[in-house]
Amino acid sequence: KYENLFHFAIKLGGAAKKMGKKPVLFIIAAERLLPDVVNKYYSELSDIFIFTADYKKQLQLEDKYAQIENAIDAGIDTPFSIKIKSTEETAKYKNSLIFPLLVKANKGKDFYDEFGTQVFRAKNYEELVEIVRRVGKYELLVQEEVPGAIEDLKTLGSYFGRNHQPHGIFTGHKIRISRDYGTCSLGISSKNDEVIEKGTAFLKSVNYFGASQVEFMRDA
Repeated sequence: KYENLFHFAIKLGGAAKKMGKKPVLFIIAAERLLPDVVNKYYSELSDIFIFTADYKKQLQLEDKYAQIENAIDAGIDTPFSIKIKSTEETAKYKNSLIFPLLVKANKGKDFYDEFGTQVFRAKNYEELVEIVRRVGKYELLVQEEVPGAIEDLKTLGSYFGRNHQPHGIFTGHKIRISRDYGTCSLGISSKNDEVIEKGTAFLKSVNYFGASQVEFMRDA
C-alpha cells in the first residue's frame, strides 16, 4: 500500500541526484514504513539516498523483547518480561507472574489498528488469560507494570553519528498524555544525567546510529 510513496521518493531523489545534490532520507516515528518501504526496497533506496540512520537496525529493534534483552546486556534494569502467544504458554508462568501486568504486541502497529490501544492491563491471572485469549493471534510481550506518575516517564531524544558520538541530546518528561499509555500531548525539557548515561549505554550496546528516542520509567 506504500508503493506510490516509494516511487515518489525514488523520483524525487533521482531528480536531486541529477542536479548534483546528495539526497538524504530521514525517517522517524514511522514504524509502518520500515517493513513496507525501507526494508523491501532497501537496495534501490540506498543507491540514491544517504541514510541518516540504520533503518535495518530500527526494524530489528521493533522487537520489544529484543530491546529488553539488549538493555539487560547493557546493564540496565528492566521489568519482568515474557514473550507469549497463547493461554497455554501463559500457564507455564502462572506461579512467577507479578500483577498488575501490561500486555502489548511484541512488534508492529497492527495490534493498535485492531484494538485502538497499545496496551491492555491485567490485574490478576484470570484477566491475563482472558486478554491473551482475545489478542493471542499476535506475538505478545507481557510485562510487569512499573508504578509511577506520568512525570516518572523520562525520555532521551538524541542523534548519534556512526562513531556513536552524540550530535544532539534532549532529555525531558511527559506532563500530559492523550490517553492511558498514549502519546505525549504535553512535555517539558529537564536535564537528566542518569537518563543520558543509561540511554547512551543502550544505544551503544545495539550499535545504533541516527535519531532515536529511548524511554525509562522510574520506579520510586
